[in-house]
Amino acid sequence: MLLYKMCTGRLPFQGASAFALLKAQTDEAPAPIGGENNVPPSLEAVIMRAISRDRRARFPSTVAMAQALMGVYQEIVGSGSTDSMDSSIESLAPDRFTMVVDDEDAEEDEDNRLI
Repeated sequence: MLLYKMCTGRLPFQGASAFALLKAQTDEAPAPIGGENNVPPSLEAVIMRAISRDRRARFPSTVAMAQALMGVYQEIVGSGSTDSMDSSIESLAPDRFTMVVDDEDAEEDEDNRLI
């Protein structure tokens, strides 16, 4: 759901009330991302597979999804530098991405991840 929202600025299901939202989630297919969001078709395919209502259609593991996302990355970047990926990400939705680089006050957990 997070990748979907990052690419579109909205959630895949809409509802005027909690009940309507729950009904949409159980009865409807997720709304397609669509070309107006400038999302590469390969990325849309990964996202739509990840949020499929049919569990058998989803990725069997996070590793499988990560591999699919790496394939999208390689497709976008090709053999160039990560600068092309950065510009590709910004072209998807420049107003929806914020990068935090000031980590002086950040702490690390036991796996050395910033928290």
